[in-house]
Parts: sequence; C-alpha cells; structure tokens
Amino acid sequence: MKAGNDLLDVIGQAGDVRRVRIAVPEERLVDLLDRVRAARVPPAQRGASWESGADPAFLERLRAYWLDGYDWRAHERRLNEFDHYLAPIEGRDLHFLHIRGRGPDPLPILLPHGWPSTFLEMLRLIPLLTDGAESFDVVVPSLPGFGFSDPSDEPGYNFARVADDLHTLMTKQLGYDRFGLHGGDIGAATSGYLALNHGESVVGVHLLDFAAPAPDLAPPAPPLSDAERDYLDRRLAWSRSLGAYQIIQGTKPLKLAYALNDSPLGLAAWLVEKYVAWSDTEDVLDSFSLDYLITTVCLYWFGESISPSMYYYYEHARTSPPDPGSRLVPPTGVAVTPDRPLHPQRRAPREWLDRMHHVTQWRELSHGGHFASWEAPDEIAEALRDFFRPLR
Repeated sequence: MKAGNDLLDVIGQAGDVRRVRIAVPEERLVDLLDRVRAARVPPAQRGASWESGADPAFLERLRAYWLDGYDWRAHERRLNEFDHYLAPIEGRDLHFLHIRGRGPDPLPILLPHGWPSTFLEMLRLIPLLTDGAESFDVVVPSLPGFGFSDPSDEPGYNFARVADDLHTLMTKQLGYDRFGLHGGDIGAATSGYLALNHGESVVGVHLLDFAAPAPDLAPPAPPLSDAERDYLDRRLAWSRSLGAYQIIQGTKPLKLAYALNDSPLGLAAWLVEKYVAWSDTEDVLDSFSLDYLITTVCLYWFGESISPSMYYYYEHARTSPPDPGSRLVPPTGVAVTPDRPLHPQRRAPREWLDRMHHVTQWRELSHGGHFASWEAPDEIAEALRDFFRPLR
C-alpha cells in the first residue's frame, strides 16, 4: 500500500468503490513548507537559464510565491468539488474522478494523463464533455503510482499492465461494456495498449502522441517512406539534444529519485522545466499559473510519485514490441499540435500511424503543446465530439 493513503478521507462506499475527499494532514503540509523554506539551491552559474536546466530566477520566484502566496487548502477545496473515488485493482488502490454526463445516453470516456502531469491536466476538459446533447461520462484516473493511486512493486509493470488495470476499472468496477479513450504522452501509450489488447471494449481511441506501441518494421512490413525516415531522424536528434531526462529515467531512475523524493524544490525544478519546454507559449505562465505548477508538484510530493512515475520509462525501455502484424482494431483519431513544442512524436506522418492504426480523424490544432488537454480544451473537446459522433 502507498505511504500516502492517509491523504484521503473515505466519505462513502458502493460495493468495492469508495467515495473519497482529499485531506492532506497538516503535519505533511508543514513539513513540505519547511523543506521549501530550507532548500539549499546550487551556486549561481554563468549564464544559468532554462537552456541548462531550470532557470534560477524563475525557481526563486516560484519558491517565494509557494511560501507567501500559495494556499494548498484553497486548491484542496477546489479539487474536492469533483467526485473522487478509490477502487481496488489487483490489491492496489486506484484513484479516479468519475463525472456523469448530463445529456441523454452519455458515452463513457477514459482520460489517462501523461508525464509530468497529474489528473489536473484533464480538469478543463471535464465540463466541456459532460454537458450538452453529445455528453460523456468522464473517468479521469491517477495512473498507478501517481498522486493518490498506489504504485505497483512488480517487475515488468509497464504500459500494457496499466492498460489491463484501467480496463478492469472501466468494465468490472464501473460496469461499462464499451468506452472511448483520449490521452497524450504516457496516457496515449496506455490508451494504445488498451485498444490493442482489449479492443472489444474500446469504441475508439483519440491520441495526442503516438510513440507506443510502436509498429513492427521488419519484413513483410512496407519500407519506410521519406517522411517516416525524416520523422525517425528527428526523434533521434531530439533524444540526443533534449532527451536526457528520458535516458536517465529509462536507465537509472532510482539515482534521481532519492534526491527528488527528498527535496520539493528539486522536484519542482525537474517537473516545471518540462512545462516550460513543452508548452505552446513563450512564457510558461501564459499557459500555466504558478498555482497550477505548484499544485502539480504538491501532488507528486504528497503521493511520493516521482520514483514510480519515472519507473514507467525504465519498464518501457525493457518492453518487447507487439507481435509482428499487430494492429489496433478500434478507430483512431489524432490531434496534432503545432510545431513549436519540441516533441517530435507529435509530428509523425500519417503513414506512420497507418501501420498500426485505423485512422478515421486527423486534425491539426491551432495551438497547444504537450499538455494540449489543458492548453487547448475547447479544440480537444470539439475534436472528441466529432471523432466519437459516428461511433456512439
């Protein structure tokens, strides 16, 4: 069981599923703020900026606001306006939000978040999907190990295993025979494996990323097109210049986890740098407030989530590819973000997707980056309604 289970109060129960509210003990909050206040920052380096990691001036601004302006209890109250639940899955508690659609015959949809996100990433989407004639029953899980969900301590617990657990949540715990999917980053990978391995339950899968599951390229698969070769070259170049986090998390996650699990300001530096690099604005605060960024760090901190979140990269690096010729049976919709965010997985050519997916919608978004479900919720909601309309 996760050390952070005392973060939630049970306020109701139906069968195995418990209704909960967030209630971080005061001593945990005091300890966090004491650590932020006492954090020892590195000596100033020549030209230190986001180019070399986390900008010192921004981190000092964030720390000052964290100590003198940020109010966790106010955010806790706002988060508790949503319906939170815990369900036992394979002996572990899985945290999720479940908000019923208000229109006739709502379609269930599962929205798994990515990294370095939490369930916060999907909060702007929820009211856009639960209201209106074409409404959805929205389920937003905290992936195992993130936030208020217990981690798995089993070797080999990868995206495919997460997909199995989410399938159990939707079908056995919540009683949905069929449902839709939407996700980006590792939420997209989880959605892909869920659609691949449990296609009979999936109405359709809508993606912001398409790195996993990767297609088999061995013969008799068709040779790579020029566009696909360019895409793979861009991915390799990106990995060499900007993918250090991915290499560390995929090879030696524990070396980093000891430090980040002990220093909230260090944790903020590691997470917030990705929001700066991957958002679709020149100034990250045009997309994410300091309150949002600090709340995200708090959810990682209180749940001790950084180590299990990084272990997904470690396990994915050791995951065998799907069987040759594997294809997702459910229809796939794709929302492609603009070029600015430096994440080449988002600009894969259509033929790369066609190797494993039955693509029925391809939409170019006007804005939004790695966190498009938060940055461009109106466009995402419109894309989801258009994609799922013929599948209801």
